[in-house]
Amino acid sequence: MQDYSIHWPSLVKDQLSATGYTRIRIEPDNCCNLFMAVNNFDCNKAFVIEVHTRSIPPTIQYPESDGFTIHVETVTPGPSGDTRLILQATDNKFDDVFIALVNDIISHLCYKTEQTSAIVELISRLRRWQKFLQKHAINWLSDTAVQGLYGELYFMQEMLIQDVPAETIVTAWVGPEMANQDFQFPKCAVEVKTNASGNLQQIQVNNLRQLDDTDIDTLLLFYLSLEKQLTQSESLPDLIFKIRHHLKAKAALSLDTFDDKLIDTGYLQVHTKRYENIRYSVKNKYYYRIMDEFPRLTRSMVQAGVDNVRYTISIDACQEFIVDPVLAINYIRG
Repeated sequence: MQDYSIHWPSLVKDQLSATGYTRIRIEPDNCCNLFMAVNNFDCNKAFVIEVHTRSIPPTIQYPESDGFTIHVETVTPGPSGDTRLILQATDNKFDDVFIALVNDIISHLCYKTEQTSAIVELISRLRRWQKFLQKHAINWLSDTAVQGLYGELYFMQEMLIQDVPAETIVTAWVGPEMANQDFQFPKCAVEVKTNASGNLQQIQVNNLRQLDDTDIDTLLLFYLSLEKQLTQSESLPDLIFKIRHHLKAKAALSLDTFDDKLIDTGYLQVHTKRYENIRYSVKNKYYYRIMDEFPRLTRSMVQAGVDNVRYTISIDACQEFIVDPVLAINYIRG
């Protein structure tokens, strides 16, 4: 994804007045007139799109958030005139998110050949980012969240190596949607758990549905034992780069879906440097089949009214449920 934020510093230097916007046109071949801009009054970053007024759907509603706002200005009056939409950051503390937001929007608008569809796409992306800011604010991922996301993407990479179709594995990744399990295939669900606590081999189960195989043909637990390292080994950005490279080469249509799901987890490409120093080496990895007497709690085991149950499981107590990786892949393939 191209980084269009490189234009903003020069725009601040080129300000000619204390009012209005200083701007520069980008992507001149686009169906809309696109500009990177800065507000001359407060130097806040902005993105401007100019279109024919008739191309804007009459019932459109513009999303707003703590991180951004959108202003509508008339350029040329009348139904045959032109309208300017100004997307602006509301506070410099949202800079990182706003940079990611604008780059994301432009990357999607570049595929549009008609102004109405471009406006619809703009609103769709803004709603996604509105949802992101409601959920994650401006924070980057905690170390625990980085470790959990690394585990889910490590499993995805394992499936890609085993030639599970990329479209299938990206679609099956529902962890970002807060589903009961991290991956849901047609006849198999997979919950991914990681541990980086040395000899203390335990996993944290966050609710009663995570390891409940009711109405699931086959429920697997993929367990990844990690060791944190400061140098060498692999970081979360390294792993994401490998997956994106694979998708770009083998399943380009799934790349946007993958990137959208990364955003849903709270991961932004603009924060890459914050995650580069957290590196992992894999000590062990196992598949377990969740069934029968597997040590767990489920809804049927707990009295009505008991809620928000979290508990830990000792991996040593799960050994008899280990499944050969080849068999696990066959379950996943259905």
